Amino acid sequence: MFRFLALVFLMLIASAQAHQIAEMTLQISADDGRFEAVIQADAAYMLPEFRGDEDVAAQDLAWLRELGAEEWRRIQRETELYLRKCLSIRSESGPLDWRISFPDFDADPPRFLEEGMAEMLPMIEVRATGDFMGETLSLGWEEPFGVVLIVQAGDETIPVISGYEEAVLQRDASDAIEVVTPSISGWIVLGFRHIIPDGLDHVLFILGIFLFVPRWKPLLAQSLIFTVAHSLTLGCAVLGWVQLPELWVELAIAASIAWIGIENLFLKKLGAGRYALIAVFGLIHGLGFARMLTPLLPEDRPDALVACLAGFNVGVELGQVLVLALAFAVFGWWKEKNFAYARVSGSVLIATAGIAMMVERIMAAT
Repeated sequence: MFRFLALVFLMLIASAQAHQIAEMTLQISADDGRFEAVIQADAAYMLPEFRGDEDVAAQDLAWLRELGAEEWRRIQRETELYLRKCLSIRSESGPLDWRISFPDFDADPPRFLEEGMAEMLPMIEVRATGDFMGETLSLGWEEPFGVVLIVQAGDETIPVISGYEEAVLQRDASDAIEVVTPSISGWIVLGFRHIIPDGLDHVLFILGIFLFVPRWKPLLAQSLIFTVAHSLTLGCAVLGWVQLPELWVELAIAASIAWIGIENLFLKKLGAGRYALIAVFGLIHGLGFARMLTPLLPEDRPDALVACLAGFNVGVELGQVLVLALAFAVFGWWKEKNFAYARVSGSVLIATAGIAMMVERIMAAT
């Protein structure tokens, strides 16, 4: 059993280090019978050998600059193949033809040779343009590794989950395009995905809670406290009321995982102190959520902002409940004596993972 748990632990750590982007942004506009979509893409992710490979490290702008003209042309070819496979653009009359251009590469010299710091991500701009004579425009997204497409149209932001739904836009009186209906379900799915499969740190935290008291009532109470707490700091951070350095937030999240694992080894019973600790750690994790979510939220739209945050938090809670349900499915039938061994070994692994994350994040910042 211990070897099996260790194997699972190592697999989780390996997956957390994979070069895998979580989302890609697309800003779309229309004017005089034409549409233009501006996509921000990670140049490394556009190459098949980097996509979905757990053993390949993330690349930076220095890497892109060193490739040379032949590899730059290859990036453009692979990007076009990728987008035409994943992205569909339709009006009410059917699929639309669109052309692709690469402003960063077309400049002389290429923009990325002179703009940006070497350690930044190798982001490139891609433009898709075509004729748009209808009243509505629909964007579909089918991405093999689950990358979320963040569509920005005017003041509205829509997360489009791969294979899940479309972004539906329509013309307004000025010939611009606007969102037909806000995608609340998309924000729920985005929150869920931030736990499963993208939230290893949050999953470890929830498993740490489970290992101490594997009973539904106290677990759901702790999960709800955690969600309410991180919702508070998430909202405050998004509104700009709370700002903390990214490194300190990430270190605190890792420390919370280590703390839960260690405390499980010494705590005798569940009490008010543990509930208070869950709330404090929830406040910390909310700041981590905000770092990812803030760039995706609509600006100057308080009505849409509330709906987006609510949907995201519902998705996070559903993800946490699923983690608990899966844990019950694996361990719920174990005898108390056998589960005591799992509690100790699992808590040690969770504490070790939290400490490893702290070390990794400190090293990455130095």
